[in-house]
Amino acid sequence: NFSHGTHESHAAVIQRLRDAAAHSPRPLAILQDLSGPKVRVGDLPGGSVTLRRGQCVRFVPEARGEPDSIPLPAPPLLEALSPGDRLLADDGRLELRVTERAGDSVLARVVVGGPLASRKGITAPGVEFPIAAVTAKDLEDLRFGLAQGVDWVAASYVRGPEDILPLRRVMEEVGVRRPIIAKIEKQEAIRRIDSILGAVEGIMVARGDLGVEIPVDQVPLVQKRIIALCSRAGRPVITATQMLESMIQNSRPTRAEVTDVANAILDGTDAVMLSGETAVGQHPLEAVRMMARVASNVDPCLPDRPAFAARQAASPSVTEAVAQATVEMARVLRAAAILCATTSGSTARLIAKYRPDTPVVAVTPFEETWRQLALTWGVRPLLIPPVRTTDEMMDATIAAAVTRGIARPGDRVILTAGVPVNVAGNTNLIKVHQVGLDEGARGG
Repeated sequence: NFSHGTHESHAAVIQRLRDAAAHSPRPLAILQDLSGPKVRVGDLPGGSVTLRRGQCVRFVPEARGEPDSIPLPAPPLLEALSPGDRLLADDGRLELRVTERAGDSVLARVVVGGPLASRKGITAPGVEFPIAAVTAKDLEDLRFGLAQGVDWVAASYVRGPEDILPLRRVMEEVGVRRPIIAKIEKQEAIRRIDSILGAVEGIMVARGDLGVEIPVDQVPLVQKRIIALCSRAGRPVITATQMLESMIQNSRPTRAEVTDVANAILDGTDAVMLSGETAVGQHPLEAVRMMARVASNVDPCLPDRPAFAARQAASPSVTEAVAQATVEMARVLRAAAILCATTSGSTARLIAKYRPDTPVVAVTPFEETWRQLALTWGVRPLLIPPVRTTDEMMDATIAAAVTRGIARPGDRVILTAGVPVNVAGNTNLIKVHQVGLDEGARGG
């Protein structure tokens, strides 16, 4: 999370993650969460203050050491505020009402009080002020993240597809392309979700800020709608924020939190995410274990496979047509597995979009693709040595599946690959293969 820390501290965390991942056969994907233009309070004396209902405070552009003053280093917002405007802090936990303007500062009365810590977010619902969706800090952080080898990049406060372009330009400049996730946390993003989906590789339902931007009772329906749209489009979707919030303090979650995690999985989310539970919580390991337990218990109980026709593209590309045919062939032939030889991971994601009952194994010689696929529902990524031909790729794919116990002699598997090999977006081949009986055979 690049809203906090320094490049040095992030580099140390990334290195620790890579060192830990080296001891596991499973891929570990690192997501760089760019700060975006989130407005945050500055550093407070002692790290936090307690606001009392009815108290008057002054928001100032920089710390001045005055009693009852709170630094808010966002002059455009301060200039746009008027008496009567609401200010919500810390994901809406605290509420203040602007009473008057005074030079470069504003006075506000506390409506809902509580502790306010340094660097907590603050927003003014309905107040428009000029601010870029991608800041200079974001671009600097992105260059750093790409140099460090992050696997995914999350863009904050996306309002439309145009907000993604500056990130793409930086990737082109440095010659490193990474998939981008748009965090949906603005009303405008909800209205323009279809066009945003077409501009990114994934979506995050960021319920914290979203629940401040829209009435909180609307968040569950918006969450379900976005998950459904992403599932139909074949885009990974992450459900995030306050999933096991009580575990910041407590060693066990509430029943409602467990149900929240379970329902997101039942709705079809690709991933569920912890935030404060692991960033500042007292029981980070227990929180991770609890979320994993819920996912493991719910996953076998997912609803029946969605209507196949509902997810078919109206004008499919060759790769999407191959994905559709692969899923249907695996169902009809009761295949033991779908073995997807992939360069970029796009074919595996398209196959996963149809939520097949058949296990999906994505085999790739590219480490970036192997790690990035950790985010996609139902896909087991396998890393193989580099290959030069399609035949080598398919032989290596079968060998990897057999070695790891995914397929056994006599099993029927469906293979997908591309000719020529190692060209992204070029999947154009399907093969029905019987393990141990068809070795050495070509075609068929």
